[in-house]
Parts: sequence; C-alpha cells; structure tokens
Amino acid sequence: MSNHITVAIVGAGPAGLGAAVNAAHHEVSHLLFEKSEIGNTIFDYQLRKHVMAEPTRLPLRSQVPFEAGTREEVLTGWNTSITDAGVCVERAEISEIKKQEDGRFLLRSSAKGKEWTADKVVLAIGMQGSPRKLTVPGADKPHVTYTLSDPDQFQDEDILVIGAGDAAIENALALAEKNRVSIMNRGSEFPRAKDANAAAILRAIEDGAIQCFYNSDPKEVRDDTIVLMTEDGDVDLPCTHIIARIGAIMPRRFLESCGIEFPNADMSSVPSVNGAYESNVEGLYILGALIGYPLIKQAMNQGYEVIEHILGNDVEPADQVLVDETLNALKDGSSAEKLAM
Repeated sequence: MSNHITVAIVGAGPAGLGAAVNAAHHEVSHLLFEKSEIGNTIFDYQLRKHVMAEPTRLPLRSQVPFEAGTREEVLTGWNTSITDAGVCVERAEISEIKKQEDGRFLLRSSAKGKEWTADKVVLAIGMQGSPRKLTVPGADKPHVTYTLSDPDQFQDEDILVIGAGDAAIENALALAEKNRVSIMNRGSEFPRAKDANAAAILRAIEDGAIQCFYNSDPKEVRDDTIVLMTEDGDVDLPCTHIIARIGAIMPRRFLESCGIEFPNADMSSVPSVNGAYESNVEGLYILGALIGYPLIKQAMNQGYEVIEHILGNDVEPADQVLVDETLNALKDGSSAEKLAM
C-alpha cells in the first residue's frame, strides 16, 4: 500500500530545499526525497570552499538562509532550517515517476522497494550527480576523479585539473599551495568562470604558480603521466592525479521516462516549462539546473515560488528586479509593456 502526499519534492539541493521549507511553512503534506546528503550541491564542494551568493542584486525570497560563506557555514544553516521548519525527509532514491489514470503520480524507489503517490511532483535533482567523464584510453584508472573533497589530502604531487569553469579553477588554486599543478583548458580563455575566479587563475598562471595548457585535449592517461594534444604537438605531462571538471550530463533518459518532453534532439537542450515551472506533464514541475538555472540563489527562489504557484497564490518572480534594471533605460512604461515592444 503506497503512502499519499500532496507534494513530492525530489532532490534536496537548493531548489528542493526552497520548495520543502515553503511547503512546511504552509503546512502542505509533503516529502523531500534525497538519496545522499542534504544540500548535496554544496556538500560535494571541496572542504572550506568559499561559496558565493550570486547574483548579489537578486533578493533571496526563500525562507532557507543563504549568504556568502564557507561550505560548512552554508550547510549548517540549511540543515538547521529544514529541522526548524519541520520538513519531512525521506532518504530514498526515486527511480520511477509515472502519472496514473487517476491523475496522481506514482513514485517508486527500487532500492528500498517502496512506493508513494502524490498530487504534485517537484523535480529538483540537478545535474551534479551525473558528471561528464573522460573517454580517452586510460580514463578508467583510479587516479582519475571528478570531484575534490579536501585539497589538504594532496602534497608534493603532480596534479592536472581539466576544465575551464569555476570548479576547475577553484580546485587548481587550492591544490597549487602544496603541489605542482597544471590546468588544461580546451579553449584560449576562461569565459564561463566568475570574474573573480578568472582573474585569480590568470594571476596564478602569470606568476608561474600554475601551468596552463590552452587549446588542448587529453589523448591518453598513463600510470604516472598523461598525454595532451596541444597546439605545439603532443606533451607527455607527469601526473599522479587527474581531476576532470568538464561539466555534467542531462539525465535525459530518466526525465523522458517521466513523460517530460524536450524541444529538440540536442543533448544540451533543457525541458520547457511555463511561468509556474510546470512541464508538459500537468502537475510535474522542474526547477534549477535541469531548466538552465544553475545558480544557487535562483534555484532556491524557484523552490519557494513553485509552492506558491501550486497553492494558487500570485507571486512575482524574484528575478523581476533584474529584469526591471535591464529595462529601466527604456522609455516610460511597465516592464511588461517594454518587453512587448
């Protein structure tokens, strides 16, 4: 016999926490499903990492606290918040979501052999659990990893970080204090990184603290070296540890099994949702990175807003302030009127 709830929230990252705490605030029957750690988005960051609360001009609407601070400070605040709010947490991986003929959703956890039904489902699983992996020969060697927990675990090693985003930069900078670190960039710049991170890595490269291979690709991983294809030919780089931070893969197969449609066959495309974050499946809502909003504060606000939408309450998007700022240089009129011009 399955247990019935009003709102099932799948994933306890920023979006899921925002939704769960607001559901608890409104005393809506709910369950927050999480297969690993609360706030897994932050939990998987390297220890003592400074978490930025960007965009700084975006107001935080969620009742879950979030401001710039260390990984540990953010996690403490989040765990305290869900405890104080009385959020109902179920430690389970949801392997199947199906809409039934009666309009309810069936959620199944194959690992636990349990089932639940829900009137609404909020899908906030993010993409962090599906890292994109290297496919070159030797990529399955044990010294190839895709996360960095504690930089202090490494000392006097030859380490290569692959990637050009914030995670790659932060890993490389933290490791460079006690190791010989190189960073491999498939391009010639760091355009996806936050300004502060881009400036920091460029300083470290200029100062010789970190060696950078621009416009390069991995060719083969060996036991204590990696072969890189560079503009100047193949380079045999000493390497005892590799950290590849090359993005994540959309869990498209799972989403499509839930009935969610994609706009096209492009594997980088995201599902379409309406202004209330509802997918093509009535009653199934999608938040955060799955719909192209990877920033923590944006996802938390979406979690708050989706519960308001489910309850039928009018709510202005929290990022309306950013839209207004962009449009304020135009002639008189509301933002909606300016957007319609």
